[in-house]
Amino acid sequence: MNPGTAAVVVTGSFFGSFCRAATGFGGSIIFELIYNLCGEFHVAPGLRNALRMVELGMVLEMTNSPLMFLTVARQTSRFWRSLLMLSMLCLPGTMLGSFGLLQAQEHAKTLAALRMGLNLLFLLISIFKLSGEVRAHTKQPEKEVALLNEGSKVQQDDDKTICRELGLVLVGFADGFLNGLIGIPGPPTMIYFASVLKSGRMTPDTCMVLTQTFFLLTTFMRGAALGSPAMWHEWLKSEPLALLIPVPALVAMKLGFELRKWLDPTLLLRCILVLLLLSSLMGMDVFQGSWLGLGSLAFTGLWLLVLLTKVTRRDVAG
Repeated sequence: MNPGTAAVVVTGSFFGSFCRAATGFGGSIIFELIYNLCGEFHVAPGLRNALRMVELGMVLEMTNSPLMFLTVARQTSRFWRSLLMLSMLCLPGTMLGSFGLLQAQEHAKTLAALRMGLNLLFLLISIFKLSGEVRAHTKQPEKEVALLNEGSKVQQDDDKTICRELGLVLVGFADGFLNGLIGIPGPPTMIYFASVLKSGRMTPDTCMVLTQTFFLLTTFMRGAALGSPAMWHEWLKSEPLALLIPVPALVAMKLGFELRKWLDPTLLLRCILVLLLLSSLMGMDVFQGSWLGLGSLAFTGLWLLVLLTKVTRRDVAG
């Protein structure tokens, strides 16, 4: 085992798990981001192996998701209707996505174009929503935070009210479909729960219960899709890097749980949108040098520059 490669895996596991525990999202996103960046800069050998990255990322999710579920398990019975609505079409969606994947094997270019197009859509949505957050913050930041915090303390979510939202069913189906088709189940969930947080239709605690229970389901479905238990057993025996993941992941999750106590709903919302943006860029093969990915990266950099310029001007004028 190369020490440099081991250090990259430990670092990715630590920061990925920290992000997952603090926000409820982004464990695999941060892990793959660190893994890919270190591979591009040749920090250590063996990091250009995409299959290894997927498998190690799956081990990280198998570590994080059950622990995240345990933190909300006592509250799941309060929201059984909403969880049923969220999960009822996930399996059919995954089966339909997997069927589409099998049918598209002979049309690899079409499948790649679909994946790129979906990630471009998610990128534009995240940029649009983050632009709105910046505008709201620069206009009345103190008032905005105070109102959101007050709403999160007073509001008591009712399962019968939440389960009536058709969005839960659509998100469950969309996540399952994308999980089966192109292996990216997270973006629809990020978009939906960012929206309900922003509108005040759901508190952060309720979002955490629903998302972490649902992600436990999608994690095991993804693990099943990657192969049989026998294959996983053989792979884990031959891949010592996987043994390095649980300990730093557990330490990081403990720290992330402590940070979550200090996260207000506004900051949580913005963290989710940033993770969606990162996930979309990585889904467009930025690290593989695709023209669409590099163009999207340049567009995102230009957007950030314009946004920073506007914020700086308002601060100077104020």
